[in-house]
Parts: sequence; C-alpha cells; structure tokens
Amino acid sequence: MMMTNRSIRTFLKWGSVILVLVCCLGYYFEKSGSDYTYKVYKVNDGYGYQIHNDNKLFIKQDFIPTIDGYKAFASEQHARVAAQKVIAKLKEKQAPALSHQEIEQIIR
Repeated sequence: MMMTNRSIRTFLKWGSVILVLVCCLGYYFEKSGSDYTYKVYKVNDGYGYQIHNDNKLFIKQDFIPTIDGYKAFASEQHARVAAQKVIAKLKEKQAPALSHQEIEQIIR
C-alpha cells in the first residue's frame, strides 16, 4: 500500500506529538519520586519513621516490620537506618519492604 504525501505528513505530525508526549511523561516520572526524605519520631515505647515523597507522606511505620507483634524500634538510630534503607530501595525502583534478615541486621 502506497502512502500519499498527505498521509505521510499526518503520520509525521502525530508521530512527533506522540514522541514529545512520551518524552515529557518519561521526564515527569523520572523526576517525581526522586525527592524522598524521612523523619524519625518518638512513639510510646520506642521510635518509628515516616517517608515523604515531595513533602507528601508516603509511608508511616510505627513499628518494626516482619517482627511478630507491634514492637517499635528501640532506638532512634535503628529507625533512621531502616528509613534510609527503604529510601535506597525506592530510588532503585524496588519494593520498599524490608526483609526479616535486613531488620535483624538493623536491630542487632
């Protein structure tokens, strides 16, 4: 099937529009989520942490994940290290969950 000049121009016009949109969306998604911060805070019997993405609450962790029960981190440093590991995973486009082994290494 032979393309006419009109169909070629239409194809190039829409192809250019789509290419620009894809580039803009790629830039937006690459840029968004790159500004992760954390805050460690005191809970009743220990410490928890929050992860923020572009100043919006993204994760609130009041207790140690993967540990039975609802036990808070014993020290501010433990909560800080856990928050930093979660942010590192998010920046690598990984799930933000910490494994039991990672938690054990943090709270030793």
